[in-house]
Amino acid sequence: MRILISPDKFKGSLTALAAAQAIARGLLRVVPGAGAAGGLGFGLLSFCGAEMRSGFETIAAILHLEEQAAGSDLVITGEGRLDAQTLEGKGPAGVAALARKHGKPVFAFAGRVTREPKLAEVFDQTFAITPAGMPLEKAVPNASSLLEKSAARAARQFIVGGIGPLALFTSLPF
Repeated sequence: MRILISPDKFKGSLTALAAAQAIARGLLRVVPGAGAAGGLGFGLLSFCGAEMRSGFETIAAILHLEEQAAGSDLVITGEGRLDAQTLEGKGPAGVAALARKHGKPVFAFAGRVTREPKLAEVFDQTFAITPAGMPLEKAVPNASSLLEKSAARAARQFIVGGIGPLALFTSLPF
């Protein structure tokens, strides 16, 4: 899709450049993904004849994530913050959708987990690795140990669910 934005000025209110920028901002609200990376997608669509593709779908195909999810007993994903944006096409939601397609449970880890009710519809369990009240400046350098403690908590929950400890680790890709 190629788009040329070339308005004249709006007498008394907008210069031609300001009008073009307003039009571009409006288009960015409607074209999915075009506003990502500071509008890079929109620029590539407009000036280079690029096509819009889901980043998650592209990576999932390269890594054969669907096949990996289908052969797993548990799927684990995560990001820095689980919130409403997570559900708008970010990686963890895509991973969860693949897992759900094959009836697999999904655990998600994050530095912070918001109280977004729809997260419970996507993930079986969510784990905030940062204790309540811990400032970001303290959490970041301790992320590895915080994640390890949360993973141990998750493993205990998974094992109590009756599947057993061996199943938890057999599908890890390393």
